[in-house]
Amino acid sequence: MLDAMLTADDVNSDVELQDFCVAMMFAGHDTTLSTMQSVLYWLSKQPAVIAERRQEVLAEWDGSSQLIRETLGKVPKAKPKVRAFLQEVWTPPVTIINRNLEEEAVIDGYLVPKGWTVSFAAALVGQKVEQPSEFRMGRYLDPSGHFVDQTFEPWIYGVFGGGTRMCMGYKFARDEMLVFMVQLLRHFSFTVTSAQAIKFPLYYWRVSGTFFSNGV
Repeated sequence: MLDAMLTADDVNSDVELQDFCVAMMFAGHDTTLSTMQSVLYWLSKQPAVIAERRQEVLAEWDGSSQLIRETLGKVPKAKPKVRAFLQEVWTPPVTIINRNLEEEAVIDGYLVPKGWTVSFAAALVGQKVEQPSEFRMGRYLDPSGHFVDQTFEPWIYGVFGGGTRMCMGYKFARDEMLVFMVQLLRHFSFTVTSAQAIKFPLYYWRVSGTFFSNGV
């Protein structure tokens, strides 16, 4: 992406290039880091979930062989609750998304003039699900226990956005989080000593704690 930006013919200024680099860092690093902390927070609140997810990972990976895509594919398919857990706790990290209209648009039947700024509260999308304040992995499992992927349901699961501006790195981000979960559950135990709900500029749980090696 950076190579494409540096060689593009339509880059208007160094300021635009700087803005792009900041956006790349923000989207690819800060959002993943905040999500990892939220995962630790929710795991600490659900001891039974930790035990169950750990058994799922132990069944699919010995902890010493190379962690390859085939291994990652086994975890969500054979043990779908790992992916359901991630989808339940993975909230949109960016609270509000603003867009300046370069031309007038009709939104929900209202004509919005050119030049106006439209704000979308991405962090509130998850409030549309049933009982949003409760931890319920089951909402992402069908009656037979199979994982229900909501990635492309932006009005229910807006983590990666939707439409033509959907996050182009969503597959990479999902793999990152799955690797994190697999490594964490296979090799470590942890305690969370403090947690603080952060709502701006990113929406997540900031945690402090201690990690312990499981010795495996």
